[in-house]
Amino acid sequence: MSEEKEISLECYLGDLNDYLGTDNYYCREERQFAVFLYNYFYERKKAGAFEEDTVVNYCLNIEDEAKVKILDVYFETTFMRDYFYNADDKKRFNKELLKFCTGWMGEKCKEEKYEEYKEGKWVNKFLKETKLGESPYYNLGQSVAKNKINIFFSSLGSIHDRLKNNGEFSKDEQKKIQEKVCIDIARMMMNATPDIVVVYEVDGHAYVKALECKYTSEEGKYKDVAGSEYPMQLFIQECVMSFCFGKRKKSDGSKDDDKDGIEGNLPKCPTKGIWGDKKENNNRWKEICYSVYKGILTQTREPKENGIINTGVEMITFCKKNSPEVKCGVKIETYNGRLMRLRRRDKKDICIKCPHAATVAPDEYRKH
Repeated sequence: MSEEKEISLECYLGDLNDYLGTDNYYCREERQFAVFLYNYFYERKKAGAFEEDTVVNYCLNIEDEAKVKILDVYFETTFMRDYFYNADDKKRFNKELLKFCTGWMGEKCKEEKYEEYKEGKWVNKFLKETKLGESPYYNLGQSVAKNKINIFFSSLGSIHDRLKNNGEFSKDEQKKIQEKVCIDIARMMMNATPDIVVVYEVDGHAYVKALECKYTSEEGKYKDVAGSEYPMQLFIQECVMSFCFGKRKKSDGSKDDDKDGIEGNLPKCPTKGIWGDKKENNNRWKEICYSVYKGILTQTREPKENGIINTGVEMITFCKKNSPEVKCGVKIETYNGRLMRLRRRDKKDICIKCPHAATVAPDEYRKH
């Protein structure tokens, strides 16, 4: 029997140290790029000055010539869970979150039976029947809360199967389905974590914006009330920002424009699956789901006087500098000297080489 030879990985991969020490090394984990961009903003926060910075202005989607001061920056921000666990009154936190997600129904509908949403009576009833209003108080994103919520709405049966079999929904049933959509959004909000949140000052006003960083991945998908999955990640983050800071405004302080602002991150009707199979189902999606999504974000929740103004969520895609499918964006030099492109969703054509930013130690990555 011949003696087995021990074969080193170097036979297949070469010397790993040489690989890491050259320009050949390239990490495709998008969190690395999020950390790099976080550090870029963090360095400018430490500078503590008003600066005209192309990368900063591009990512925040404000005027190129604007001088911006970075007041604070957070990495993988868990605002909702942090607020819940630090709240003295967790029951009230849950009530306010549910009122935020359902209150639009009372604002939009003039019928008497919808007043319970505006006044928060429906929320009290829901918390009592699910026992989520009793100690111990669960954050609505936990599995315990999810199970209680599913039991509460069990009378609806399978919405997917009813749509598939052309089943009709009465007005009361449609209202109950919308309630379920609202509660599901509250649960999703509790588990949402924007990659970066930046607090900044322009022209004497303080603003806040969330940045979702991408490399090869697309916008995250969530399952809706009928079990259909479609992109909702940016919308859920918009809800978080609106709940925490008030209705979205443009960063120049002007009146919000739905077309350029809120609607940019509202989910689009699926083209496949149960909602996309038939035109009548497509219309039902608009009546049931889309009306909820838009209703939540168009509430008149203004920021506090002299408070931080919410400018919403921006998706920043990192691309290789010579990607054939990408001809626009901002070039930025990463820690190993490699040039990347940053691209907003609107794909505005800006292309420059930006200064090198130093790296930070791992324990400095997380500000919050």
